[in-house]
Amino acid sequence: MSGDDASHLFFVLDGASGRVVDVAEDLARMLDQPLDALIGQRWDELLDVEQPDSLSSAASGADSTAGAGWVGAFRQGDRVTPPHAFRAALNADGDRLYISVTPLEAPERGTSVAEAPTPGSDPGGVASVATTPSSSAELSQQFFHMSEHLLGVLDADANIVLANPSFVKASILPADRITGTPVRSALQMQDAETLEQAVRRLSQSDGAEKMSVRVTRESGVHVLSVRLRSEPGASEVFLAAHDVTEEHRLNEQLVDRATRDQLTRLANREAFNAELERAVAEAEPLAMIMLDLDDFKRVNDSLGHSVGDELLAITGHRIVNVVRQSDLVARFGGDEFLILLRDIASPTDVERIAEKIRLALSLPCMIGGRKIHVTTSIGAAMGQGGSHDAERLFYEADAAAYEAKRLGRNRWILFDQQLDSALREQAAIEVELQHAISNNGIVPYVQGIHSVDGTLRGVEVLVRVRSVSGKMLSPGHFLDVARQLGLLTKLGEHVYDSALEQLAPWLAENPNCTVSLNADPREIVAPGFARILRRVIVKHRVEPRQIYLEVTETGILAAAGLGGKVIAELREMGIRIAIDDFGTGASSLGYLRDLMIDRIKIDRTFVTNLHLNPSNATITETVIRLGEALGINVVAEGVESQRELDHVASLGAPAIQGYFFHKPESISDFLAGHGDATLAKTG
Repeated sequence: MSGDDASHLFFVLDGASGRVVDVAEDLARMLDQPLDALIGQRWDELLDVEQPDSLSSAASGADSTAGAGWVGAFRQGDRVTPPHAFRAALNADGDRLYISVTPLEAPERGTSVAEAPTPGSDPGGVASVATTPSSSAELSQQFFHMSEHLLGVLDADANIVLANPSFVKASILPADRITGTPVRSALQMQDAETLEQAVRRLSQSDGAEKMSVRVTRESGVHVLSVRLRSEPGASEVFLAAHDVTEEHRLNEQLVDRATRDQLTRLANREAFNAELERAVAEAEPLAMIMLDLDDFKRVNDSLGHSVGDELLAITGHRIVNVVRQSDLVARFGGDEFLILLRDIASPTDVERIAEKIRLALSLPCMIGGRKIHVTTSIGAAMGQGGSHDAERLFYEADAAAYEAKRLGRNRWILFDQQLDSALREQAAIEVELQHAISNNGIVPYVQGIHSVDGTLRGVEVLVRVRSVSGKMLSPGHFLDVARQLGLLTKLGEHVYDSALEQLAPWLAENPNCTVSLNADPREIVAPGFARILRRVIVKHRVEPRQIYLEVTETGILAAAGLGGKVIAELREMGIRIAIDDFGTGASSLGYLRDLMIDRIKIDRTFVTNLHLNPSNATITETVIRLGEALGINVVAEGVESQRELDHVASLGAPAIQGYFFHKPESISDFLAGHGDATLAKTG
């Protein structure tokens, strides 16, 4: 084979695995094997070498100075080829081992064809190699000229002393003019200062440095990975570079996906958490805002997810426009957004920014030709110079946002000592409630419903919770907590079961009496509510007509839709429906008709001190007349004195409920005192 042919004989090994990753076509032809048969072989499967230890070390990347030559042969099944000279050297990044191949006439096996190169020998740079015998220099020249890497030598001022063809091709100068030109000019570097400083350092002492630089080319800005190396006592610096633009672009995409929300282009959860942890660790004065959109699910369900997505993008844009440039805005997930306010110490500043956000998000936005209105519930928390950790800030901001939503939405709440105390009390109530559920501490009470003449017509079941100390807690103490914990259905089922178990014999003996059971709107729309009530009634053999289900006026409206279907199902079972606290919500004659309401209970706010407020008297009388006209039973609540009883009686109220006749008491006490009560003939 001629010398020209031999110059194209080489293969490349992966530095980590020692497997072939590239093969010269001429070498594949010489071995009479297809390229894909050679790719992937381990070096010790391909070669028959007398000095395997050195080559194994080089192939594994363990020896960055490996570069000596060996005499060996290629394996071809059970045979080996005639002898060849091999020379190996790692590239600048240490992840590829370049091996050149030179056919030999007849040297002895194991004879070294070149001494090991001096430190710094590298196919990714111009190496100082041994010059005896002459084949060593020739092999170095082969690597220098055939490498796709940009290889060159720079002086102490970063001027080009020597450049290979790939270097010249990448520059803006021809080969005959490149020598002596500053590397920054030849390659049109945009950020050459770092490289030039490194060259100056390395020209005064041996070592190596690695960096990335941006260069301008006709196709745009490219990124080069640059490796610089110097040898002891030398003032020149070897340079090896290769284009990593695509890798850089892919890496930027990965970073972007890892740190940015792809819908809004805001920071994502991970990026926000990392920045918050850093700010907390550095004890910066800071605040955190957490918000979500009120009724965002309604937008998604009614207008579609594409509209919802656009609304989220608009929301993120509006938030960015009203906060400061130094603040970090992130989408945390769904319709939840977070804002990290840096260098802020005044609660007034936090409140001002929260109000700006609220106002910005309350403005209507046009999406797909539709004008969409949304509001937001905002919670804010302040860090006190490092005394708050990230977890605590999240807790406080979330708690404040929840409080804003609980208080009616479209508002902001700044976490403070008062809210903290309320949450601590709530946590204590939660403990009491869980303890009561687990230890039979849910106790049904009753209060009588009477005719104005004092005749007992039925009872309303109330609920009490026996605390750890034995004290009975009224619903005002624990009902909100039960809602938040999702315990209403479980709590209600327990009360229904226990109350009817105790009252069933009394109801059987008094068939004209009724029991009123209360239900929250969330209970009514919960899966299986009607089934639970049916099971309890059947279990205790109670007549369904003796049961009233009481729902507040606000609740009956909130339970529209699915709740209306459940109420219709209950009526089919024979259960009667009562509206509690009538007059305090958005009163509608429509639902009195559509839901076929059986009883109206006039709220106590209209009855208390009725004689002192003519307007309340007029409203009360109007409701009583309405009930008469529609055939709906009317009960006046909150009657606590003889004067109030006389007044509601004069207005025509058929029945009353209140402390005047009956204070709430346990069912056992009620049965002991009312077992032989005189009863009305109709319920």
